[in-house]
Amino acid sequence: MVKLSRVLIFTLTSLIVFSVIVSNENFAEAKSSVSPMDQFLQYRTQYGKDTAREDMIDNKVIDNSINSVEFTYDEFGLLSKHKDDSANTILIQRTIPDNDKFIYHWEQSSSSAGSEYSSYINQPITVTFLDDKITIPDNSASQKLLNRYGILLSDEEMDWGLEKSHALLETMGTIPQKTRDNIQEQKSVTSKWILSNEHIDNDIRITKTESYRIVEISSDAFESSTHRIALVDNKMGKYFSQRLHHALIWFVTDEGNDSNAIEKILNERFGISTNIPDYIKLTQHTTVESEKNFQKFHPLELVELINIFEEMPSGFHSIDGLDYIVRRADGTIHPIYPNAPAVSWPLVNPGYIEFMESAFTVENDYLHKLIIHEKSHFLWAHLFSDALKDEWTKIGGWYKDSHTRSGWATYKTTEFVSAYAHLENPDEDMAESIAHFVINPDKLKSRSVLKYEFIRDRIMEGNIYIPTIREDLTFDVFNLYPDYIYPGKIIRVDISVDGNHNDDKYATIEIELNGKDKFQGAKSAYLRLTSEHGTYKDITLLPVDGEIGLVLRGSVTINSNAKGGLWQTDQIVISDQTENQRFNGQNDFGWKFFVNNSNEDVTPPLYVDKSLNLTIRNDNSLQSRPIQIVTASWRVNDDQDIKSCYATIDHDDFTSYSISSYGEFDSKTHTCIVNFQITEYFRTGYYSVKQLVMSDSAGNDSTINFTNILDDNSVFVRTTNPDTNYPYLDTNNISITANPTNPVEPNGETNIKIIYYAKDDKSGLGHVSYILRDPQGIQHNFYHYHKNFHGLFFDENPSELARYDVNLILPEGSAPGKWALIQIILDDKANNSKSYEFIELIHFEVT
Repeated sequence: MVKLSRVLIFTLTSLIVFSVIVSNENFAEAKSSVSPMDQFLQYRTQYGKDTAREDMIDNKVIDNSINSVEFTYDEFGLLSKHKDDSANTILIQRTIPDNDKFIYHWEQSSSSAGSEYSSYINQPITVTFLDDKITIPDNSASQKLLNRYGILLSDEEMDWGLEKSHALLETMGTIPQKTRDNIQEQKSVTSKWILSNEHIDNDIRITKTESYRIVEISSDAFESSTHRIALVDNKMGKYFSQRLHHALIWFVTDEGNDSNAIEKILNERFGISTNIPDYIKLTQHTTVESEKNFQKFHPLELVELINIFEEMPSGFHSIDGLDYIVRRADGTIHPIYPNAPAVSWPLVNPGYIEFMESAFTVENDYLHKLIIHEKSHFLWAHLFSDALKDEWTKIGGWYKDSHTRSGWATYKTTEFVSAYAHLENPDEDMAESIAHFVINPDKLKSRSVLKYEFIRDRIMEGNIYIPTIREDLTFDVFNLYPDYIYPGKIIRVDISVDGNHNDDKYATIEIELNGKDKFQGAKSAYLRLTSEHGTYKDITLLPVDGEIGLVLRGSVTINSNAKGGLWQTDQIVISDQTENQRFNGQNDFGWKFFVNNSNEDVTPPLYVDKSLNLTIRNDNSLQSRPIQIVTASWRVNDDQDIKSCYATIDHDDFTSYSISSYGEFDSKTHTCIVNFQITEYFRTGYYSVKQLVMSDSAGNDSTINFTNILDDNSVFVRTTNPDTNYPYLDTNNISITANPTNPVEPNGETNIKIIYYAKDDKSGLGHVSYILRDPQGIQHNFYHYHKNFHGLFFDENPSELARYDVNLILPEGSAPGKWALIQIILDDKANNSKSYEFIELIHFEVT
């Protein structure tokens, strides 16, 4: 996300419409129980098929409280409303009964002109290795490793050999670090390295002894560490990966704990720093904050940042304008962009990227794309020419539109890797696309070959990335009838908002998609409905009939005190069962959603100063074992009922992450009460409140950040068996089988069985999720609901390595070809989490 000026601007879609006279009798019909579509058909029968309503502008205020039925011609067959005034007389009934129902209807012809029908079908990349090998100069690598780095290579499990020892020496040389020049120092051994043929998490395992470190490193890390000459799709170049580099970063930085080593790498390799001399000066043109709102990065976060920075082309390692990376305090959100996991500031001096805690509590695949996304904003601001930006803007179908929130719109509804790329502007589209080009190029290619080729040829100089996954973690899906078809475009919108001006409003939204069969249907549609004040409701529309359909409907209740007037949505995301998606911008469909509230409340709840109270007590009643309850309570000033109370607390150990919980509101005492259940496995120490969030029934919310408040917001918690280690996954013992449900005529529906073995040292395995990636680059996220998934405690022996079986069925239409398990994420019951990733990114640099 890049910082932009955000102004909420209401716009009416510029559509050609006609109006209809509605009598008082017609209002009675509008209040009947028939659906919005049925009412429209009744009006059409009575007044003619092209009847509709145009908004009346009265004293520059849009009057949308009148029942309306609209029709819009196809975008290529619009009639001009000034062409024949006599034929287009505007007549509007302005009677507004108190108990009226607001009805809106829009439709356009079912023509699919100008829309993309199907995604590009990816083809496997062919790689041919040539006989040419890069010459290894001599066999003295092992001696140089000892002299420079104190590394002793041991052959006790596997023979290191000339090639691997040379690769280790060369890769160590690319990492800025302190080397040994003193002859006396060169005689001492500081680490012993053992080569292993096992799969090891992060490819490296480090054990500390009193005299030196024992390092086990997997031979997997060396498979593509040495540049090989290859033909990739008939182009010659160097084929290699940074996998060995990533393993060595763990060693050089002491798993992220050596701050001096971290800073040396960031300074010399990437031209950035985490040491901020003055936060107020840094943020003077952005958020204007002191160091109290920020903290150090967690050690493992820094390892991930360095390794993903290294994946970018060497010419993009150090970028003018990017000077710092900063970390906001755990448990807090960004003051301007509360939903953002990271924010870039490329147009200020010094420029910097700030990361929130939420960036690092997701799966690694998302984090890796996020890091590249944010750095790409600096490429856009400082490296890309205006001509390149203009060409990219044209490819994306972007045009400036002062009526949209971002000031931009696109006429395309597909060809984007994410809803966010489609929603914002060319800069965000580019950042999302570059991130996918590096981390998941198949997704970008299947969504838009043109964008993939543009980045490859105009930005990456012909170089590409090839994700590879262990063969034993892949499986084949067979399908004679694959679904590469995008859901149809929206051709009808019906909205009904029912309720007296003093009552809650019950609203129904129904959309119809263009299409003739289920392949053009959808399983869901998502939209965010936002008032003029910024309060919002998230709504999911589901098929009216069956699991897939062309007509989808959803409902929402708007509180009687919510902001009245027009509520807008700037995007409707439509997804089918195989995750083909169509993104509909606000210029792609008609929309009016009017809330007739006379008692609107737009004042957010107010925290009563110095009312926060943090207490701890023992509780033996709710669980099978005693627990402690940490309670955060505070008083609230608000005229309306509080709908939700939310708080985050954080341990003083900065290697841990915050804990969040929802609570309840006591209307008699106007007090929010949030309880945190603390088991014996949580960390001992001080827990402090970092942030409070209160939302009232009208949808107004307020956030209180306690990094700058002097209230007594901490409590000491003593636990008997703290668990600070993340769960263990046996990466050498994972198996996958796949069988079509219909082997005679396979249609993509496939039975999948995944077997894995896991354990945890103390608290036990909790939440488990995993990600499958299909040949189109689309990722499918799943939870594995094992028997200990829920609950505070693990029922069996948590430290015993146990077998877990995952069974799922891929839906009909699933993409044929090679699928892969790319990640398993394990959480334990003490707030420790670990992402186990199985992807190796191959670089192919053309020569």
